[in-house]
Amino acid sequence: MQIRNTICTNYSYGGQYKTDDNVILEIDSQGNKKVRFAPVPAEDSYQELDKRFAVVNSNKITKTSRIESTVLNSLLPISKAEICKLLPDISPTTVEAVLGKMVKSGIITTIGNGRATKYLRK
Repeated sequence: MQIRNTICTNYSYGGQYKTDDNVILEIDSQGNKKVRFAPVPAEDSYQELDKRFAVVNSNKITKTSRIESTVLNSLLPISKAEICKLLPDISPTTVEAVLGKMVKSGIITTIGNGRATKYLRK
């Protein structure tokens, strides 16, 4: 805050603080608004980032847990190919088996078919 005040003292316009979260809205033909995407609030972003790095960098977490965490922490629908790219040390067969188990248990849902299938937390 002190740095911002120091920098802005020589300028007539010092900027404006952000007042709203950046959300992506969808407006239908009747004018109803629906939030399509809401980012993690700024105050929670460091905790969220730490949680994600713990999944990626940990050698103690099982492959199954890493796949489950990747899918459940994804903000957008994610495909098997994207998971394989994020977790290159895990075989596509293992990824497919874990995804199938998660769908069957009702933890996630599928969107699309075949290679275009994506997975999303319920």
